[in-house]
Amino acid sequence: MHGFMDFIFKFFPKRVQEILLVILAALLGFFFICSWPHRYMILRENLPREISMKWFMSFPSSGLVTGLMLAEDYNNSAGTYAKQGNFPKAINDYNEAIEIESNLASFYYNRGFSYTQATLYFNRGLLYVKEGNFALATLDFNKVIELKPEFFPAYGNLGIIYANQGKYAQAITVFTKAAVIDPNYAPAYYNLDKLYYQMKEYDKAWGNVLKAESLGVNIEPGFIKMLKRDSGRDK
Repeated sequence: MHGFMDFIFKFFPKRVQEILLVILAALLGFFFICSWPHRYMILRENLPREISMKWFMSFPSSGLVTGLMLAEDYNNSAGTYAKQGNFPKAINDYNEAIEIESNLASFYYNRGFSYTQATLYFNRGLLYVKEGNFALATLDFNKVIELKPEFFPAYGNLGIIYANQGKYAQAITVFTKAAVIDPNYAPAYYNLDKLYYQMKEYDKAWGNVLKAESLGVNIEPGFIKMLKRDSGRDK
């Protein structure tokens, strides 16, 4: 390396030296990323799967990519089973994918795994809801929030569970959190207006009705009629 640098400084003018050094730094950075075990996990959230897999399979490292591909295969088959209505098999494959991702996350210090794990837990949680297993669904949605606090759909689904269980205060908390994360998340306002109506907080119910309508949600005429009657106001 020193001989190469001496050659550059001896035979090239300063401007060319600067260009060559920039190119050299870029190449060194490229090869560092390509040989670093965490490279896939850092960029996987920002690249399409087809690109990331093709790119990084050229630089395999200790079974990492193999493990990730296996997890994604389980994820894909789980999605297929879910579409077919075979929820037990879908859940089983999500279990496998989650276990693989969790083991890889533990080995690689969890770098870059949070988003994928959160998605797996979220999808499994949705299936638990369809099976009526709200206790396990609640655990999965809370796990999503732990891994990816900005994953607002998890709050929305958790809020629906709480609302159906009559836990209105908890439901309002998570729906409000979802709306804070994404002010355009219409389902949060749609559900909040019902909850505030149940709690007889009609002004807040109207506020969420208007917000939901501004986002394109069609509120049921029957609900609007009841809200007008009980609140004594017309929006």
